[in-house]
Amino acid sequence: MMQLHQCEALGCGDKRYARGMCNKHYQRLRRNGHLGLSYHKHVKVATKCPTAEDLYWIAGFLEGEGCFRRSGPKKETETVQCNNTDMEPLTRLQEIFGGSLIDQPKKHYNPRAKDQFSWYACGARARGIMQTLYPLVGERRQQQIRKARKLAERTEEGELI
Repeated sequence: MMQLHQCEALGCGDKRYARGMCNKHYQRLRRNGHLGLSYHKHVKVATKCPTAEDLYWIAGFLEGEGCFRRSGPKKETETVQCNNTDMEPLTRLQEIFGGSLIDQPKKHYNPRAKDQFSWYACGARARGIMQTLYPLVGERRQQQIRKARKLAERTEEGELI
């Protein structure tokens, strides 16, 4: 349980300085406009077994809001990512597939901006998601998945999925 006078950033127990945060996190917010990875929630495992309806919903949601790609300094890791201003669908993704959530509060210089949230999964988890959703997504997303998998495997001319 968090103490009343502790920093609100995840994993930080330092004394509050301003706006509910310690000096380090407050200065980062002022400098960058968001806390970025300091709000990173550790990778969670899936807590719900997906139904066919869930998979169709996820395929449609990621079709419009998601991205299937390679990430990392050498593009060595498959990644499935989705950004949104509403936390509820991203929490649902995390319940079904696991992965991580990042909270990026709105930038202080634009009062009309909404907070941005991101869900992502990497590595073996992302590969499983890509294979599960491949037949359910449109051609554009299938092309992204094939490209991410092709860069990963660089194997013979056989089917990648």
